[in-house]
Amino acid sequence: MPSSATSPLVPSKQRCLRHLRGIIARNLKPLDGISLPDTCFSLHQGQQPPTPSLDAGFSLFYASEVFQNSVNPNWRHLEHTKLSEDLLALSSFTVRVWDCTHVPTTLLFDSAVDLRECEFVGKLKNVSGSFPANTLLLEMVDGYFLLPTAASAVKISSSPPQPTRKAAMY
Repeated sequence: MPSSATSPLVPSKQRCLRHLRGIIARNLKPLDGISLPDTCFSLHQGQQPPTPSLDAGFSLFYASEVFQNSVNPNWRHLEHTKLSEDLLALSSFTVRVWDCTHVPTTLLFDSAVDLRECEFVGKLKNVSGSFPANTLLLEMVDGYFLLPTAASAVKISSSPPQPTRKAAMY
């Protein structure tokens, strides 16, 4: 049996929104290609076609705070108390990441998420690696996960950086 240090605690078939702590994005691709965007994410039931703005769309059930000036936002943890038991039991939903720099907000990308299919990448808070553009890293109660489409393209280094020795000067 794998140790809990190298494998998730929650079985994949049981993963649902109540186990999701937070969402982190890596290497967001700004619309203009150069500026650091102000971003937020929204969660939607099912897989709906993209809506023109964050306010539109009947399936919206959660919107994060705006994270300013970053292509690697680490938004606050989800506020589960604002979600119904039915929503907390969802295993699949859509995440939309928005550029909130200007009004109206502009959709950067969206991803269909099925938490039962996400791939475990590690437990350490400082999971780092080489991420392709617009990668979502999902922080669950038992570690960090990637969507299957991103997992094959990401090279993860979850070991802490080793200290370097300085040569003694005599």
